Amino acid sequence: MNHFARFSLSRFSIWYAVAAALWVGLADWFVRAALRDGRASSVVPWALVGLLLLAGLLSLYLLHRFMAETFNRSLRDLRLREQRFLHVFNAVSEAVFVHHPVTGEILDANQRAIDMYGYSGETLRTLDVGQLSTNVLPYTMAEAKVKLLKAMTEGPQRFDWLARHQSGTVFWVEVTLRLAHIGEEDVVLAMVHDISERKHLEQSLRRRQAMYAVLSGSNQAIIHACSRQELFDLVCQAMLKIGLFRLVWIGAPQQGLDLPVVPLAYAGYATEFLEELSNYTWNQLIEAGTPAGRAWQGKTHVIEKDFSTLGNPLVVGLRVANVHGLLSCMSMVIGGGGFQGTLTAYASEKDFFDDEVEALMLEVAKEVSFALNNLREAERQVATMERMKLFARVFEESRDGILICDRSNLILMANRAITTLFGYQQDELIGQSPRMLRSGQHDTAFYREMWDAMAKEGCWQGEVWDRRKDGELFPCWAKIYIIRDEEEQVSHYFEVISDLSEHRAREELQWMKRYDLLTRLPNRSMLEEYAAAAIAYAREHIQQVAMLSINLDRFHYVNESLGHMAGDQVLKIMAERFSEVLGEQCVLSRLSGGAFVALLPALHNPQQAESVANRLLKVASRVYELEGIKISQTVCIGIALFPVDGDDFKTLLKHADCARMEAASHGGNHFRFFVHALNERVRDRLSLSTDLVQALEHDRFELYFQPQVAADDGELTGVEVLLRLRHPTQGLISPGDFIPVAEETGLIVPLGAWVIRDACRQLRLWQALDVGTLSINLSPLQLQDPQLFEIIMQALDVNQIVPALIEFEITENALMRNSISTLNQLNRLKQLGVRLSIDDFGTGYSNLSYLKQFPVDRLKIDQAFVRGVPTDSNDVAIVDAILAVARALGLSTLAEGVETQAQADFLRARRCDEFQGYLYSRPLPANEFEAWLHTRRLIARHG
Repeated sequence: MNHFARFSLSRFSIWYAVAAALWVGLADWFVRAALRDGRASSVVPWALVGLLLLAGLLSLYLLHRFMAETFNRSLRDLRLREQRFLHVFNAVSEAVFVHHPVTGEILDANQRAIDMYGYSGETLRTLDVGQLSTNVLPYTMAEAKVKLLKAMTEGPQRFDWLARHQSGTVFWVEVTLRLAHIGEEDVVLAMVHDISERKHLEQSLRRRQAMYAVLSGSNQAIIHACSRQELFDLVCQAMLKIGLFRLVWIGAPQQGLDLPVVPLAYAGYATEFLEELSNYTWNQLIEAGTPAGRAWQGKTHVIEKDFSTLGNPLVVGLRVANVHGLLSCMSMVIGGGGFQGTLTAYASEKDFFDDEVEALMLEVAKEVSFALNNLREAERQVATMERMKLFARVFEESRDGILICDRSNLILMANRAITTLFGYQQDELIGQSPRMLRSGQHDTAFYREMWDAMAKEGCWQGEVWDRRKDGELFPCWAKIYIIRDEEEQVSHYFEVISDLSEHRAREELQWMKRYDLLTRLPNRSMLEEYAAAAIAYAREHIQQVAMLSINLDRFHYVNESLGHMAGDQVLKIMAERFSEVLGEQCVLSRLSGGAFVALLPALHNPQQAESVANRLLKVASRVYELEGIKISQTVCIGIALFPVDGDDFKTLLKHADCARMEAASHGGNHFRFFVHALNERVRDRLSLSTDLVQALEHDRFELYFQPQVAADDGELTGVEVLLRLRHPTQGLISPGDFIPVAEETGLIVPLGAWVIRDACRQLRLWQALDVGTLSINLSPLQLQDPQLFEIIMQALDVNQIVPALIEFEITENALMRNSISTLNQLNRLKQLGVRLSIDDFGTGYSNLSYLKQFPVDRLKIDQAFVRGVPTDSNDVAIVDAILAVARALGLSTLAEGVETQAQADFLRARRCDEFQGYLYSRPLPANEFEAWLHTRRLIARHG
């Protein structure tokens, strides 16, 4: 009830009280008068009742009349307020929408909203925000609902939004959302203001600022360029770096209009368009009406504001334009110094080249033409002080520091940038030598080379460290010109200095995030980006992509034997070789250690990847010399293909690694394509590593023994200890299967310790049999174990074994690992009294200088060479060489893998000392070996 109604009710109450009092008084008087008249005594009650009833009806009538009057007045006030609200609602300059706070439904909209969006009021109330927007991220209905919710929970929201008119025109608006209460409902009021003009001005301002940056960048290119080609490259790069253009290129029909279009310089992302242009001649460009052709023919500039209106595919290459976002173009004639051509820039906006941008672009063309003339003059070395006057504006306004010195190298002029850069005032510099700016970080040889270069070339450029007035050192890029007079005598020096501090820091940080510091190759992060792009392109063009996982075989040996600096040098050599094979179309990346990955995009068949892999194997194996040592490095390569082996980077890399591991299992220097069975094999290897741990815990390993005999009479001279694994479900597993896994996981160290202890225990049991020397293999990891000497000492002491009865076999590759610590370890063992031999001799590095350093007693000739004698001339030559080396060094020899009598006769004739192989016995368990020895001696005794 409003104020007016409360007031009327109170007034009626007062009136009713007065009337009631008056009525009571009159009724009392009427009763007394009737009682005085005895005749009326019977009429009084009925009259009183009637009078009271009449009074009640009268009161109800008056009450109803007052209430009706109150209601009518309130209704008239409400309608007046509503009319005022609607007037204000439709009169405001902003579009106003009333939204449901949850669904975003438009509940109402004012006249300004109808005018702004072009819909009728009824139609607007059937739409939602998404239908009034471009509906392209982030201007979608979903994002609008998020902002409505924020307006309810966090308070008013203000943001810019890309709206769409009924006609399809897109325009910018500023939206303010506020929570409001209308009646019993919560709603969100959206106040919308058209800011298209402001956005246009902002965009124009950004474009203008960027174009001034382009002009500044071209000025820098003019200053830094020493040749026409360098000028073109720098101008294209400067224009592209600003971010306004998608493609910039410079071309000229220097050799004739009938030759193909070949850009002299370019920068950008739509280089496929340039490849398309190279299929045409300049005459064809002119005939087709391309911007560059028309500019060249008319010797003026040409602007295409909207490529979508062009019908001739050659005019711009509509397909390339759609893919790379080339929407407008400007081509200008540049010329000077005997050169004439065109500079063409493509933007990603329609109508980009407005009057102001056009004027600035023409200024760029003018500056480039100006630079061409200056370069020609510089080549003729006739630049004088008059030329410096032409650069006066650039001199004063340049952001780079500029010094002009006389022939005695004393400073004549210094621009404002120099004073800012070094902290000196101009009067402190004039008449001084530039030596006052030196940092002291460069030696005399550095400056001698600088002056020699200037004497030969007329200019020098490079990075130097200078010192500010306050003593701070900073890096800068310096370029020094020699100015000669008409008599070819030095008249002045012209130096341009650019501060590299912030630029270097930013560039180095970005570079370090994307490249390998050692090889300067892309790292994994950048490789993943390249791979994603290559896969997307291949998917679109129905092509293949190959991922090659490359690993240097036995690379850790180089690190451990020659040091990490030598290892780094190997990585650089391999990176250069691989890059030569792959070329610019492919991507080579280094992930870690000796692991590289090559990405081969746009393949048509797997044979292309196979060809590259073969060339990589070949180039890697070329002999190179490192610290006086000739090394032939081999690699193993795994290949995975998109789309058959995976459709993303991680899957392809994982499968390429699987294939590489398979190649490595065959001894390296191989490549393998991924097949899905490799996944099972990798899982088997992981399972086997678990089995090895359990086998060591549950004593499932067994020792086998293979006899070694004298070459002359066949008498037993020793026994080699060999390891076998008795698997509970798979039976006996060969060491060729589990030893590599044990080495990879590090289990070879505790396993090797178990072999030493159990072999010594067995030798104690055989002391009465006189089996000779017991040979035990030591892995490279065992040699690096600091506990190895104590383990051997304890095994000998516990079993009371004479050290001379034990021989430890070490491979060549193990000797190459960390040679200093390995040498110290072997010297301790030699002093203990055990024998040492080199196993599989000839299959590793075969570095004789190392052979002289290590205290070895015997060489074991690998069965790979024994297998081919006496028929294979190469194997015969290798065996002869090994035997000759052993005799020269006073070492005994043992041939492994002797299986035929012909092999034994040949080796005996070459004076090999001992044999081991199936001709005499296969490896046997301890009890079978005892039986074999007993039978052999029994036969020998009874001849």
